[in-house]
Amino acid sequence: MGAILSKCVDLENEIRGLFKVFGIKLPPRLGHGTFDMRVRGTIERDPALAHALLPLLDARLMLYRTFRELGNREPRLRREKIDWIVTSSQSRL
Repeated sequence: MGAILSKCVDLENEIRGLFKVFGIKLPPRLGHGTFDMRVRGTIERDPALAHALLPLLDARLMLYRTFRELGNREPRLRREKIDWIVTSSQSRL
């Protein structure tokens, strides 16, 4: 899961770097969850930016959503595994 978040950060940094090429500076601290919302409007207002950066932003958003989904699933899977272990051990008694 850490690899997915790492790729999100890589894409965020790539987008930041490309923004600088276009003379746009983003706030130094944008949370992973607010990055898309804060950046997408700026990108969509400029056709050149949209052409260059929307595919990167879309890829980053998909990775971030996957990261969040897996993070939400992990505790549930752990609980299910524990329930299965408890049930299995009780049936052996």
